[in-house]
Amino acid sequence: MQSSNALEKGINQFVEIMISTLQIYILCLMSLVLCVDIFLSFLNECSARRRMKSMPEELGGLMDMVTWEKSSNYLISKTKLSYLQKIISFAFISYLLIHGLPVYMNSLLISSNLGALGISFWGGLLVTILSLPSLFFDWIQQFVIEEKFGFNTSSGGLWVTDKIKEITLMLFFSFFIFSILTFSYDLLIDWFPKLWWIFSFFIFFLIQIVILFLAPRLILPLFNKLTPLEDEELAQLLTSLCRKRGFELSKIEVMDGSKRSSHSNAFFTGFGKARRIIFYDTLLEQLSHKQIESVLAHEIGHYKLNHLPKRLLLSCLFGVVFFGLLDYSMHSSFLFEQLQLDPNLVGNLVPVILYFMIFGSCLTYWFSFLSNYYSRKHEFEADAFAVNSVGGWTDLSSALRIMHVKNLSYPSPHPLYALFNHSHPSLLERELKMKAALIKPN
Repeated sequence: MQSSNALEKGINQFVEIMISTLQIYILCLMSLVLCVDIFLSFLNECSARRRMKSMPEELGGLMDMVTWEKSSNYLISKTKLSYLQKIISFAFISYLLIHGLPVYMNSLLISSNLGALGISFWGGLLVTILSLPSLFFDWIQQFVIEEKFGFNTSSGGLWVTDKIKEITLMLFFSFFIFSILTFSYDLLIDWFPKLWWIFSFFIFFLIQIVILFLAPRLILPLFNKLTPLEDEELAQLLTSLCRKRGFELSKIEVMDGSKRSSHSNAFFTGFGKARRIIFYDTLLEQLSHKQIESVLAHEIGHYKLNHLPKRLLLSCLFGVVFFGLLDYSMHSSFLFEQLQLDPNLVGNLVPVILYFMIFGSCLTYWFSFLSNYYSRKHEFEADAFAVNSVGGWTDLSSALRIMHVKNLSYPSPHPLYALFNHSHPSLLERELKMKAALIKPN
């Protein structure tokens, strides 16, 4: 009996030393997010399995039964891989919370006489290292799942080259961001000891805008070749649409997406007069001119309806809250103690930023449905704009249907899964809204 009590006492003392109350709370919240996330994915997978042999009547005509089963299996394969990835990620992050980060921070930042640049470099290096485990799953996704379903067109050498570039860029930008935040804090804390975080946020926000502007010009060409649209008839049609809707467009370019995947897409880059539309070469092969025009009209709708400024404003509000929490947290000796960080680190930005980056998703996950709600609302509005711009809904609808079939996109997700995970409405939801949009002028 005495030995049993001594063992229990020893275990309790070990747990008390190794895991603080705050760490237990964070672990519980992480576990809850993991369980909910896996449960929603399981619901979606079960729904796909149940419907695999009988496509819903409302989807009749979208795809044949062979393609429907292939689309269902594609979803199921990706979901199975996600289970493993989520569980391994949970175990890895749990280790970081309890042991990895405290040891790294205490041994590196306390034992070494690092200046602002040194601290920023090691912080950026840690962020980069934390991304490395995902490489295994990226490889499986690309060369097992995408290969199995006929999407992969990349070689092993190209994939490795891409990842080296991505890791290098991640290290550079992580170091750059940490440096900006550290230097802005050192500069502003003497002038505005109570409000430094507000000024620091606006500096950071402006830098983000500059990066968004420069990234398509400097980063995208590192991975893909961009060429002018050679189809003059299509270029004239798209230019005419832009002129009709009062939308300035500097370039229409084609990206060689087919050298990595047969998936198709299109997107805008740049701001103001420097805006340009980039089409995947695969998309141009799949759609007719009128369908491509409707896709461009949808993207123009996002700009004309000010969706980007609205999202930037929302991001700005969340950013202010984040920097306010950053200011409070970095001066909280209780928080550093609970995270098992050396008291001498109190007032240091880097540890707090890292903890927010790694564990902040435990909180933001519960607001993802709100973000997705507004994103889906914007998609409906952009669809309505496109429908009234081209004078009908059939071209956009047929374009979406072709992209669904070619990309094996599952068109009927479970509602609860879509609520937390889908930023775009389902195909049927979009078509119903498009039909109604014909009687509503922009």
